[in-house]
Amino acid sequence: ILPLAGWGILAATFYEGVPRNMPIAIIDHDNSAFSRELIRSIDATSTMQVAAYAMSPQEGEDLMKQGDVYAVVLLEKDLEREIIRGNSPPVVIFYNAQWMLPTNLIVKDLRTVFGTVSAVTNVKRRVAAGETLYQAARTSEPIRFEMRALHNPELDYSSFLMPALLGAMMHILFTLMTIHAIGTELKHRTGKDWLAVNNGRILRALFTKLTPYFFWYFLLGASIFHITYGPLGVPFRGTPAVLIGGYALLCLAYTGLGVLLISATANLRLATSLASFITGPAFAFAGITFPVIAMPTAAKIWALALPLTHFSTV
Repeated sequence: ILPLAGWGILAATFYEGVPRNMPIAIIDHDNSAFSRELIRSIDATSTMQVAAYAMSPQEGEDLMKQGDVYAVVLLEKDLEREIIRGNSPPVVIFYNAQWMLPTNLIVKDLRTVFGTVSAVTNVKRRVAAGETLYQAARTSEPIRFEMRALHNPELDYSSFLMPALLGAMMHILFTLMTIHAIGTELKHRTGKDWLAVNNGRILRALFTKLTPYFFWYFLLGASIFHITYGPLGVPFRGTPAVLIGGYALLCLAYTGLGVLLISATANLRLATSLASFITGPAFAFAGITFPVIAMPTAAKIWALALPLTHFSTV
């Protein structure tokens, strides 16, 4: 039942796919037609919502500390006048970089808004000076670049995180399930009976004990992946057989890890603790949130030794 509950929490968390309408505050010291137009452009983005107006940077900082807004945009006095004169007045953004995801999205979209407004203003000024609209547009953007995302062009966080988090959830459950299934035989001192039923053959005893668990969790995980990429609509650009094959190998690898830990310790509590130590922080080393190539040597060795790392990068 735990995989279904965990998957339900993940599906509910990433249902929207992309964070939207994140609150920001505005400090408008200019209070001009241009500043109001700029505020409307900011509020029109899907990422941001102007949720508060502050009178000073200190008040905006207090709003961020209270968790009411993710960023504060300061529009200085005489902003419109400086633009009319042809100058480049600064627009100041205050944000908390500890909130990496929301602030990165907000800063990216603010750059887009300011770049668009600046380009339009520049074109209008050049047209007023006698240039044609075509000449003004070409002059304001002499170098144009085109970006094409090969994977996840929608910047959908459900596509980015859900498959990796599902793998991380299942690898923890697989390891603990294996340790519990064997460890209870040791805890209740029924190991001899268990071996006797299997004619004293250890490999056969492990096979008959773990096969039902393996197939249940494998089929359950495969069904969850199918629903995630099917009815839930998470984009999938790959080969289904590779994903399912990789998931099967992930299950086998962490079943083996569970057998290794319980066999080496012969203690249910100690083996469970060691499994938690290995599998709990594994997601941080899997190269999803921080690239493996940029890790220190010791962390890189640990990351490459974890099967989850290889599954997450397939």
